[in-house]
Amino acid sequence: PLTVLPHIEARINEHGCIAVKGPSLLTGYVTEDEHHGAVFIDPKDAGGWYPTEDRGEVRALKNGERILTIEGRTSDMVKVGGETVSLPRLEHELEDCLRTFGSALAAELALVAAPDERLGRAIVLVASYKVPTAALERIRSAYDSRVAPFERIRRVERIERVPRSSLGKVLRADLGRTLKLS
Repeated sequence: PLTVLPHIEARINEHGCIAVKGPSLLTGYVTEDEHHGAVFIDPKDAGGWYPTEDRGEVRALKNGERILTIEGRTSDMVKVGGETVSLPRLEHELEDCLRTFGSALAAELALVAAPDERLGRAIVLVASYKVPTAALERIRSAYDSRVAPFERIRRVERIERVPRSSLGKVLRADLGRTLKLS
């Protein structure tokens, strides 16, 4: 375990997720599970370790110190062709491409993963109808030139509006339901 705050330890569990332990943490919580509905998480069942929804890694520095890095939410990580891919990282690449075309289009685009026979999951660009087709083709080409082959856009889906939270975060679950991507 790694001490991350006074009296709080963290470790990476068997699923590659961050788990935390400490006296100031709550005694349990209810979470939604897509297969089982509401589930009560009791840390006593896991030796006092609270599982989080964050993927992470403990890294050793040259000076011997260890640091915890957070790679992203498990719900934002997908397997594409056997590789673990972070959708927020790919969206950051997409946003970098958009600087060339104007940031006004950023709210009209999103990336999701959809079932794919060959890769297991594949990257899909979702665009609102407000994005002109010619611009969309240039954006896709610029994006694809920046990422690994398995991270390239396999198809484009058009929708009325890309659903976002009040903070501007893409609501992937809503997109998945809209596009029937289960």
